[in-house]
Amino acid sequence: MTIIRLEDPDGKVHEWEWDGMPTLAEARVIKAHTRMSTYQFLDALVEGDADALTALLLILYRRSGEQIPFDEIDCDLRKLHFIEPDEGDDQPDAQGLGEAAAEGKGPTSSTASGATNGEA
Repeated sequence: MTIIRLEDPDGKVHEWEWDGMPTLAEARVIKAHTRMSTYQFLDALVEGDADALTALLLILYRRSGEQIPFDEIDCDLRKLHFIEPDEGDDQPDAQGLGEAAAEGKGPTSSTASGATNGEA
């Protein structure tokens, strides 16, 4: 399970669990805002696509009860961290989006692998 940690522009720190897949209702919201299928969305997250990242934050905010319009979601990407536990290690490995891109890794590289065909 990936932990997504974000410090928003107001300095509030959010932390969410992300299992790498939206629900069907969330997939419809993602498609309505981005025109991406579920698998296009997952691939776009790996690539760091701005619309995909915004859609991810939209559904994570909604899961925690916050209703923020898609067009109002913003953050400093240096303060958006995808934390994944190392295999065989109980301690998560924190990596910011900028660090992941520098290493050629996407934010959900381990959760989106295998998402190569079909639409949800």
